[in-house]
Amino acid sequence: MRKGKLTDYIDWLYKSQWGIIILSLVFSLIVVLGMSLLFGVYPQEIMLALFEGAFKGGALESTIEQIAPFILASLAIFLPMIAGFWNIGGEGQIWVGALAAVFVTLNCQGPPVLVILLALLVAMLAGIVAVIIPLILKLKMGGSTEVTATIMANFICIYFTQAMFTSVMRDPGAFYGTTYPVPEMFRLPVISLGINFHIGVLFAIIVAIGVYLLIKHTVYGVQLRAIGFNRDFVRAAGISINKVVISATLGGAAIAGFAGGVQVLGASFRVADGWSLGWGWSGIAIAFLSSGNALAIIVIAFVFAILGTGSVYMQALTGVPSALVYVLQNLPILAFLSLKAWQLLRKS
Repeated sequence: MRKGKLTDYIDWLYKSQWGIIILSLVFSLIVVLGMSLLFGVYPQEIMLALFEGAFKGGALESTIEQIAPFILASLAIFLPMIAGFWNIGGEGQIWVGALAAVFVTLNCQGPPVLVILLALLVAMLAGIVAVIIPLILKLKMGGSTEVTATIMANFICIYFTQAMFTSVMRDPGAFYGTTYPVPEMFRLPVISLGINFHIGVLFAIIVAIGVYLLIKHTVYGVQLRAIGFNRDFVRAAGISINKVVISATLGGAAIAGFAGGVQVLGASFRVADGWSLGWGWSGIAIAFLSSGNALAIIVIAFVFAILGTGSVYMQALTGVPSALVYVLQNLPILAFLSLKAWQLLRKS
C-alpha cells in the first residue's frame, strides 16, 4: 500500500505542473549547495545563513516587500507570453514606470490618495509607451522580432532614466546620482500585522489572482491560450489575433510600469543607480517556471524574494559569493526545460 502511494506521488511529481516546478527548484538547490563545497563551506551553513538573512529580525519585512516587484515583473512577462509575445523589456518598463511615478509626486499637489493613484496610473502609461515600438514591429514584421526589440528597449529605458536622475531630476543634495525622494505624504500606506509592509504587496497578490481568474475563467482567457497554442484554429474561429495580442502586451507592460511605481512609492522612494535588483530579468525566470499558472508566480516570487534578501547576509557570514544565488535563480529554467522534454519523450 505504501509502495503504491509512493509510486502515485512520484507520478504526480513528473506529470503535474506543480510537480515539475518543485522538482526544478529542488534539483537546482541541490546543485548549488553542492557547489558551495568549492568555497569550503558546508551546504547546511549556506542554508542557515540564507534563511537567517531573509527572516531574522527586520529582514522579514524586506523579504515580504520584495515579493511585490517579483510578482508584478513576472506577470508583465507572463500575460503577453500566453498570447505568444515575448516581452523581455520588463526591466526597462519598471525603470521608466518608477521615474514617472516620482515625477508625478514631485510636481503634483492634492489629496494623497489621488496623487498616489495618479502616480501609479502614469507609471503604467510609461510602461505601455516603452513597449509600443516592439509591439508594432511584431505585428508588422512577425517572427520573433519582439525579443530583440524589447531587449534593446530595455537599454533605452534604463539609460534614459539614468540620464534624467543625473541631470534635470537630480537631487543636488545627494552625493550620488538620484532623484529627489518621494514626499512622505505620497508614499504607499504601511500595513502592520506584527510586521510592517507597504500595501503594494497586497496590490501585487491581487493582480496575480486577477490574472489567474482572467486566464482560467473568462472568454478572453480562452482566446489568449488558444492563440498561444494554435493560431490557425483561432483565425478559423474568426477571432482577431492582433487585438488579443495587443491587449495582452499592453496589459503586461502596464503591470511592469505599475511594478516600478509600487516599488518607488512603497520601498525605495528614489530612483538611482542600483535601485533595481533586476526584477525584470528575474521575472522572466519566474514566469517561465510558473508553467502557465499565475498563482504559482506568487509562490515562486516568494522563493526568489528569500534568495534576494538572504544572499547579502549569506555572503557576509560564509564568504560564499552572493552571485551563487543568481545561479540558483536561473538553473531551475534548465531543469524545468529538461524535465518538460523528458515528459514529452515519455508521451511519445
